[in-house]
Amino acid sequence: MVVAGLALLALQGQACGAAADREAARERYDSDTRASRKALRETVRADLPAAHFPWKTTGVAVIVRLCS
Repeated sequence: MVVAGLALLALQGQACGAAADREAARERYDSDTRASRKALRETVRADLPAAHFPWKTTGVAVIVRLCS
């Protein structure tokens, strides 16, 4: 498994082992993490109003039911 991972890194042109550039690896990791978090924020932000609609509908139905 480790050998396959090292071979994949070599094919991608990235150094592995003691020759790896830790700063470049950290920058790639941080960049990927920021992109993932941004995508997650946009997904949650887009679905938030749609997620609250059923709760509002249920609340109105409960109030109508209690008042009648």
